[in-house]
Amino acid sequence: SMSTLIPLVALDAFRSPFENDVWRCGLASMSMVAQVLKEDLVYDYAQWQVAINESPNQQPSAHQHAARIAYLVKNGWDDDIDIDVGVPSLGAVGHWPYTDGNHRICAAILRGDTHISADISGDIDYAEHLFGVIIS
Repeated sequence: SMSTLIPLVALDAFRSPFENDVWRCGLASMSMVAQVLKEDLVYDYAQWQVAINESPNQQPSAHQHAARIAYLVKNGWDDDIDIDVGVPSLGAVGHWPYTDGNHRICAAILRGDTHISADISGDIDYAEHLFGVIIS
């Protein structure tokens, strides 16, 4: 499927990774990310992989997630996030919709980006209504 530019305000209103314990390790807060940026302790992809591998049960801490977000705030990214809105009309809901890209969503919010490029799956009519966009 094609990429669609999604307004961040719509994503944030739908489900915010800053307000939900996405990684089951406590919230990686905006202030945590700001602190990491100030100290310049960001995690590039390789450092992030090490953090995962060295963490108990491969579950990095909220602070480590903040370090990953901080890297993306500073350096950006060029790949789409993945969103699966499910098919609510068939009762297929309740899962976390951002199947890939939670750190990028957080980084985009912190950078003040207006939109983020996403690959959308699930009920496209529902997604269009939800995010106020046309998905082709």
